[in-house]
Amino acid sequence: MESSSKHIRNSVLLTRILILLIALVAMYIIINSISIATEFIDSRNITSISTQNQIILACGIGYIGFVVLLRLLYIVNQLLVNISKENVFITENVNLLRHASLCCLAGSVLAFVLAAIWSKLFYSIVFAAIFFALIIRIIQNIFQQAIRMKDELDLTI
Repeated sequence: MESSSKHIRNSVLLTRILILLIALVAMYIIINSISIATEFIDSRNITSISTQNQIILACGIGYIGFVVLLRLLYIVNQLLVNISKENVFITENVNLLRHASLCCLAGSVLAFVLAAIWSKLFYSIVFAAIFFALIIRIIQNIFQQAIRMKDELDLTI
């Protein structure tokens, strides 16, 4: 049992480190978003929208995506907090998973706009985000069912 507990603590720590790294990379990208957007847009050669408007649109989508990502990272962190406190099958986690799924869907919408305007390569992000949203929804439903089963078991004892 001690080994399992230690494994969980190590896993939670590693995940928190990865969350921090993702947040730092995202902050670097946001800080440099104008130059990144400019370089990307210059490589696309789209004439129907002015370069300045494309940069504004790309940065706007990037900023919204950054907020969605921060929300998702916060949700994952909250799940880790609950897991580390051994609060796994609780309603709060079901709600957190629902919000995580919505964040993935929001990311897919943002990626869809990018794919429609600049590059069809962004469609792969759309499908990946939708796939993650579906997996998270399945996990959410499993948690919800586990809570129901736990409540029924508590009533029978």
